[in-house]
Amino acid sequence: MSCRCTNIVAVAVASCVFLIIADTAASQYPADAANRTRHTIRRRLLQRRAAGVASSQRDECVREKRPSTDLLRLLPSPANADFHRHDGRCAYRYKQLNAAWAGCIAEPLCVGVVRDNGLACGGRQASHPFELRGGGASRGASTNAWVCGPRLRAVEQAEAEARPPPQVPPEGFLYVLHGGCAVRDYGCNHVLEMATSVASIRALPPPRRPIAVLSDGGIPAVWLRSRLGVDYVA
Repeated sequence: MSCRCTNIVAVAVASCVFLIIADTAASQYPADAANRTRHTIRRRLLQRRAAGVASSQRDECVREKRPSTDLLRLLPSPANADFHRHDGRCAYRYKQLNAAWAGCIAEPLCVGVVRDNGLACGGRQASHPFELRGGGASRGASTNAWVCGPRLRAVEQAEAEARPPPQVPPEGFLYVLHGGCAVRDYGCNHVLEMATSVASIRALPPPRRPIAVLSDGGIPAVWLRSRLGVDYVA
């Protein structure tokens, strides 16, 4: 997507925190609030569709190895995870591939298992190189992935439906968003900082300024459009 934007905001990856973002734009832009409501309904339908495919095809998941492949989306850490260590990511980390794959099959949001340099988890801080991941596949220079084909295709289809056709928007604001987030509801600092900035832009007096986000896929496009109210995601 080509985008002529006059303001460029680079959002750096930071450590994760728990916060709640108030939507300051809803009261000033009723049409935006209605659009977000429609996007929320659409997002939930797409999520249910993807989860339904994952559940119905659980027995059809054949482990497909994809060398030099990464899955960028981190799974939301469970409520009982240790968030003082790697933002709770140890809950989905394993020492062995077979155990990780079994855990992935049992988790509907899991698309596959990625092997990277590992995180120090466990009582003796042992390395756990296998992590359950979601989202679409991308090129990984130092990672290998084992994916469930039906789940991967369902997620990629849902993401494609959430992204608008390529077009040239009017002048507005552009954000660059890199990296995933393991905190529930995507409450990591780099996401929260962008959400606060977007809310500030939406609170400006008319005319309404379009907002575009360039994302590497670590945060779902459906979520960015429905929860943050951005206009374009690429």
